[in-house]
Amino acid sequence: MTFVSNTNNSVSGFDEANIVMRLAVVSDLHFNQGKEKFDECLKQLYANAGEERLDALLVAGDLTDNGICLQVRELKKVLDKHELAKKGTIFFFALGNHDLAFDEKPYNGEMFKKYLGDYAFEGATKEEIKNGNHHQVIKGYHFIASNCKIYNGGCHHLQEDLDWLKTALDEAQKDDPQRPIFLLTHPVIYDTVYGSKESTYWYSNNIDELLKNYPQVITFGGHLHFPLHDERNIHQRYYTAIQTGCTLYCSLESEIDGIKPIDTKGGMEPSDCHDFSQGLYLEVDG
Repeated sequence: MTFVSNTNNSVSGFDEANIVMRLAVVSDLHFNQGKEKFDECLKQLYANAGEERLDALLVAGDLTDNGICLQVRELKKVLDKHELAKKGTIFFFALGNHDLAFDEKPYNGEMFKKYLGDYAFEGATKEEIKNGNHHQVIKGYHFIASNCKIYNGGCHHLQEDLDWLKTALDEAQKDDPQRPIFLLTHPVIYDTVYGSKESTYWYSNNIDELLKNYPQVITFGGHLHFPLHDERNIHQRYYTAIQTGCTLYCSLESEIDGIKPIDTKGGMEPSDCHDFSQGLYLEVDG
């Protein structure tokens, strides 16, 4: 569980008697193979919320394995099963490299809107849906999902998406300079959280310069599948960056101090990787 304070105070100043919003943040669902894990994830999240409303479920990309309609339909079935709309939970997501078919479908947002229906891109324009970008206000807080369309050859955000993001951030900052702005982007940001120097495929290398101007931003990234046990998963320099773990399985570094772990056989997945399914439950005070 993570606490988010609506001031510049430290976590010790969190007001448990004045919680104004409850959020779940997960990533890398990987439908269809991740269907059972995500179903269990939702069961536990609602159990943790208890009688309180879970206001939003955020997914930092890779909802699917290949970005095809069959997988999106299966995701919608699970969302329907848990009655998110009836429970007052908003579904808000960023697209990931798997959702874009590994760079082959950079403008795949329309397909997700078609098959997720009201779960996807609430209030977004046609252009935003096409680009996979989304900006929504939930209980007075701004939530932004920024699509990263290029992974192969060095992960980075296109200028069209950075320009859109700046406009969204400026709007959110103007609305309330003190309130947190929650930002989803599938790759982690270079030189922030655990694993953010692993290789150019795993981190975005050109979004940091923009975000430096918005200290109230809290970013959530996935992609790496790295476990949440490590304190390096929260990083604060110019803004706050948080890694979200993975609901399907967890990975580790391919090398540690130049040594490749035997258990990963030169890759990043240890033999027990599917024993770990993780995500975040957050509470925001007023």
